[in-house]
Amino acid sequence: LVRSDLYPKDRQNYASCVKISSPTILKLLKRSPDTKSLYVYLKLLNYLIIAYVDKTTTILDRLKYSWICIFVCRLWWAWLTLYCNTTNKRTIEKHFITNAAQYSIEINGHNLLYIIMLVLENKIPKDTVNTIHLFSSQPCESIFRNTRSLSGVYSTIVNFTVKDFLKRAQKLSILNKIKCFETANDNANRLLFPIHHKHLKDNRNLNNSNHNNIDNVTTDDVEKIILSAYETAKVLIDNLKMCKLLKENKIYTLKQLSTYISNSLRSSSNVTDNTMIDDDVDNESDTSSSSGNEDNDYYGEDDESENISEGEDDDKIPLDHFAQVRNTTFSGMRIVESVPRGAENSYFTIKINNADKYIHKTTACWLLTQNNNRLPSDRLSRVIATSRKE
Repeated sequence: LVRSDLYPKDRQNYASCVKISSPTILKLLKRSPDTKSLYVYLKLLNYLIIAYVDKTTTILDRLKYSWICIFVCRLWWAWLTLYCNTTNKRTIEKHFITNAAQYSIEINGHNLLYIIMLVLENKIPKDTVNTIHLFSSQPCESIFRNTRSLSGVYSTIVNFTVKDFLKRAQKLSILNKIKCFETANDNANRLLFPIHHKHLKDNRNLNNSNHNNIDNVTTDDVEKIILSAYETAKVLIDNLKMCKLLKENKIYTLKQLSTYISNSLRSSSNVTDNTMIDDDVDNESDTSSSSGNEDNDYYGEDDESENISEGEDDDKIPLDHFAQVRNTTFSGMRIVESVPRGAENSYFTIKINNADKYIHKTTACWLLTQNNNRLPSDRLSRVIATSRKE
């Protein structure tokens, strides 16, 4: 270890993460009673590296280590909410991992389990389990380079459509399937594919071990691995003296913990469904879908609401003349007939056609703003705007 390995602001130094979570460091931390929390934290980091980065890890070990991390984080978060006796995010964030790290652990674990179930149901090829360590941004970027390389030497076509990309990606999938099959084949007449010298050592026994490992796996085996991972997670948490509080609040078993986490996520979710059925479908314009998507992206809404109206010149609608307006829909303006519970402070009440309507405060600010002093993010537009001001 060197001093730069412990630099807290360098969060993308993967080599340092491997060193500080190595078995030697973990063995030293385990001896001291004052470093139990640090030991568990670095143990989770080591499990994540084994589950998703290490090329030689079997698929069942990947599943086990990934779900150990999931269960430890769930038990850790549940204990914090009980110990702090609050659901304040700021209080919990001081003693917990970031939301991005937590969601990444959850999503990757569920995705890995989903891939294994699809392989067991013969819906995707078995070779998929050999490429778990490639599920990252850089291999995804290499797919585009590989699809472009499928063009002939004398071809002048550099770009292609999405449909062409899917066709080329399918060809790459077939090629990888043949490569994995021939690599695992012991026949003397098998096809040999070139392998980089850096990957030669890692790929010798990789395909054989994973193929033999997945062939004998059943759904019951997957369930046993998940239960075994939960028992391992409880042992790690028990060393930190967290189990007593969890048992007192009946959040210790797997079913109790899952129910508690599910209820907490639902209660803290800010997603509301404000959609209403519009009987007058004929009034929808042809550009409603495109304009609605742009408005929803701007305001951060995930669902398309038909209350966001369609029209054309939304910049020309003054706020003072709402009482005389006869339109029922407005393009890009969040005007609704009812306000969801808990969001009353985010809306203003206005009169349209002698009826009470509700307009969002961000929409009102957008209407009343005449001069926008904030420059756009586009570099060319920013330069043009600066030159105009000068």
